[in-house]
Amino acid sequence: MTDRETFATTRTNTDRELPSLEYRLRSTPIWTTPLLQTPLYLTVDSSLGYLSVDRSEQYQSDYGRLDLFPQISFPLEPAPWLSLTLNAGHRFTWYQDSLERDPTVVQDTGSSFSGEELTRSISTVGADIIGPSFSKVFDAKVGSFVKLKHIIEPRVVWGYVDDYEDSSLVPRFDSVDSAFGGNVVRVSLINRLKAKASEDDGGSARELVNFELRRSYSLNADEFLERGRETLEAGAPIIESTGGPLQAILRFTPSDRTLLTADWSYSLLFDQLTSSSISGSMRLGKNDFSLRYTTRFRPQDGETLSDQIRLAAGVVPLPGKLALRASIDYDIEASELQEQRYFIDYTSQCFGIRIEYRDFQAGLRDDTDYRIAFTLKNVGTFLDLSGRVD
Repeated sequence: MTDRETFATTRTNTDRELPSLEYRLRSTPIWTTPLLQTPLYLTVDSSLGYLSVDRSEQYQSDYGRLDLFPQISFPLEPAPWLSLTLNAGHRFTWYQDSLERDPTVVQDTGSSFSGEELTRSISTVGADIIGPSFSKVFDAKVGSFVKLKHIIEPRVVWGYVDDYEDSSLVPRFDSVDSAFGGNVVRVSLINRLKAKASEDDGGSARELVNFELRRSYSLNADEFLERGRETLEAGAPIIESTGGPLQAILRFTPSDRTLLTADWSYSLLFDQLTSSSISGSMRLGKNDFSLRYTTRFRPQDGETLSDQIRLAAGVVPLPGKLALRASIDYDIEASELQEQRYFIDYTSQCFGIRIEYRDFQAGLRDDTDYRIAFTLKNVGTFLDLSGRVD
């Protein structure tokens, strides 16, 4: 069972996935083309679940959902420095409940769900081109590494998704429901630095640095990936672009247990940095620690909209039995500790217990609640208690 909570000004919105079934088939060869001797691969994602949504007094429903998404991919290698993968798929999703068809009904009665079943069927096609790739090997002594390999790798990813005419009726719960129609191509330039250890240290190779510059473009003239008012003045004209923001992503892995990541998004439409994020994580045995700092800017003038830091840690004092986890979110812009979450997981041979405690503060809101869940081995969750501390 999975819970996801978001926090509005006056209430907590809860999306809950009750016990569900999933079947996933990893990329599996199903047929080899006689001419090219290249295998055709099949991938399947499917799920059957019961979902519970509570986002307002009107927007509430419990409903079943069946999703089946088979995809076929056909990899080709026209040259040693170039690879091409073609793919096609079809997604079928059945909803036990759907949203109101007439938006005036929603406005007048406040009723969001119609009680009517809905079936969605959409097709997808795409292509993934990597190359031409260039690389060079350097003899360099860096720590335990004796060789470095620099790879420059252009990449183009194209995806087309059918328009679904009743998309406004689909209740949004997770990524399964967010299959919007579109015709988008993403262009990337990737720089990778790989290092190889000496034979005395095992001779293994791994990636040290990965730096990617990328931007997406809509191939439909009436679909815009960036849109907004030119200035903050009332009545300012709206400007649009079929090109999305320019993204830069840097990943640095100094060791097998340490990862540093930086992510920036720059609006070419407004000529302004719109977001930045820096994070780091470390594993020490069964224990892990992470820190993330995120800032969002208003594209018209660069003013900071949010400035947050998140600290998380997991400690396992008794491996296989007891695990402790905590996370803290601090809003620097508002100078307040926004959220604290604490988890205790205890597992025995026959049962498991999870205890959660959360304190959330934002503006005038101050919510404190708890949850205690009991699970039986090979059965699942059989008791789930939650409440609020006044």
